[in-house]
Amino acid sequence: MSDIEALCIQAQTRPISGLHPLCVIVTLLVTFLAIGELIMVLPHHTIPLTLLRIDGALVARTWGVRSGVAASGPRWLPLTPQSSANTQASANGIISRSTTVAGASASPTAMPTSQHRRDLYFAAVLSMAGALLYGLRQRQARALQRSGPEAAIAMCAFTAAAEAYPVTKLSERLQVYTVPMFDDNYGWLLTDARTKRCVAVDPGEPGPILDAVRALGLKLTRVLITHKHGDHTGGNLPLKANVEGLEVVGTGYEPIPGLDTAVREGDCFDLFGDPDGAFPTSVLATPCHTRGHVVFLVQPEGPGATPALLCGDTLFVGGCGRFFEGDAQQMYTALVQKLSVLPDETLVFCAHEYTESNLKFALQVEPQNVALRQKMDWVQAQRAQGLPTVPSTIAEERTYNPFMRCGNPAVMARVKAADPVECMSLLREGKNRGHL
Repeated sequence: MSDIEALCIQAQTRPISGLHPLCVIVTLLVTFLAIGELIMVLPHHTIPLTLLRIDGALVARTWGVRSGVAASGPRWLPLTPQSSANTQASANGIISRSTTVAGASASPTAMPTSQHRRDLYFAAVLSMAGALLYGLRQRQARALQRSGPEAAIAMCAFTAAAEAYPVTKLSERLQVYTVPMFDDNYGWLLTDARTKRCVAVDPGEPGPILDAVRALGLKLTRVLITHKHGDHTGGNLPLKANVEGLEVVGTGYEPIPGLDTAVREGDCFDLFGDPDGAFPTSVLATPCHTRGHVVFLVQPEGPGATPALLCGDTLFVGGCGRFFEGDAQQMYTALVQKLSVLPDETLVFCAHEYTESNLKFALQVEPQNVALRQKMDWVQAQRAQGLPTVPSTIAEERTYNPFMRCGNPAVMARVKAADPVECMSLLREGKNRGHL
C-alpha cells in the first residue's frame, strides 16, 4: 500500500468531528452580537432584570436602561427601597417586568432604527451562511464515509497528484503535466482532457511516469523520444512491458530502444494518432547535442490554443545543450534559424532543470540585461519553493538566452567574436568552463 493510500484510509476512517474551535468562537460571537442588538432595540421597560446581592445591597443588571440619556451597554444599578421590598424572598432572583429601577424611565424606547435592522440582518446572514457551509461539509464527509475507502483514496490521490505534477494548459483539451525524474530531468505527459489519453516525452525513468499516470487517472498510449541518451530513453522498454499496446515514436537518425515509429525532419502526425488530426505535431531536426536529435512542435487546434515545443536537450531555459556530436554551426542553425522564428507564445518544454545555472552564466554575458535580471529573480523564487522553472516561451528566450542572442552586437563584443557562429562557439566554451 502506498503512503498516499495509507493516509487517505486513515482520513476516511476518522470520525466526523464537530466544528473547528475557531468556527465555535466565531459562531458564539455572532450569536451574542445578534442577541445584543435585539435587546438594544426592544422597549427597555420590558427587559427582565437580574438581581444580585453585592455587599448587602441588591443591584440589578440591565441592558440599555435609560436614565436621562441612553446607556452605552450593560451596567449595574442599585434598586430603590420599593423594588428591594418586592424581592426580599430572593437575593438572586428575576424581578417582574414592571419593576422600577432607580432613575429609569417608565416609557418605552423608540422603535428599532434602520441601522439596527441592518445589523440584525447582517448577523442573521452570517449565522445562516456558517450553518449552511458546515452542513455541506458534514454531508460531504458522510457521503465519503458511506462510499468506502476506494472513494477516499481516489479523492486524496487526485489532490496529491495535482500538487505533485504541475500542469500547463495548451488548449481546452490539451494540457501538459510535469514529471520530475532523476536529479534534474523532466518528463512530460501531454494529456487529452476529454479522453484521458496521454503521451510521455523522454521518459528516462519509468517509475515516475507510471506513478504519475496512475495518480492522475490517465491512459498512456504513446512515447515521444528526442534523442538516444539513456536519461531520455531508459523508460522505453520497461514502459512497453507494463503498458499494453504502447507505441514508441522517436528520431529516425539514431538507434532508440523499443522504437516502433521513426520520424525525421518535416514529418507531421497527430499527437495521439487520431484521424481527425486535432493535435498536429511536426518534427524538426536539430543535430548537435547528438547527431540524430529532433524536437517536436505540437500545435493544438481551437481558440486560444498555445503551441508547445518539446525540445529535449537542444534548447534549455536560458541555455542550450552541450555540443557532444556537433558543432557551433549546427547549434546556430537549430536555435537561431529554426527555433527562434517560431511564434512568440510557443512554450518551451526542455528536459532539464538547468535554468538557474544557465542564467548565472548569462548574467556574465549581459549583466545589464533587465529582462535577464527579472527572470533570475523569478527563477530563484521558484526554486526556493521547490517549483519548476519550465516552461518558458520563445519570446522570452530571445530576450535573455545568450545562445539565441549570439548575433546581438553586444553579446558578440562581450566574447570578442567576429560573427554569430564564432560567438556561439565561444559562449559554449565559456559555459563548459563555468565562466567567460
